[in-house]
Amino acid sequence: MYLHRTTIYKDTANVIGAPADNASNKTDFENNFKASAIAVTEVTLQETTYEQDISWAQFKTAITSPYTWADVKYIDKDNYYSIFMLTEIDL
Repeated sequence: MYLHRTTIYKDTANVIGAPADNASNKTDFENNFKASAIAVTEVTLQETTYEQDISWAQFKTAITSPYTWADVKYIDKDNYYSIFMLTEIDL
């Protein structure tokens, strides 16, 4: 299994190295995709899961058939969104 994950910060005031396009990514996620994704509080991975941290642009590109935004999960933390999708293949 592959866990594709990206992070979008709600406030970058105390974040070192936040992407320059974080503000537009935050707006994009909140206005266009958050309602279709599924909010969760925790993710527990199996030992055979490969984790891949990718950019928001790469993440959005990965949501193609057979995957939809209904396959996307996110954790809403105080200062960021952790957005992820679990697949059986490496995207």
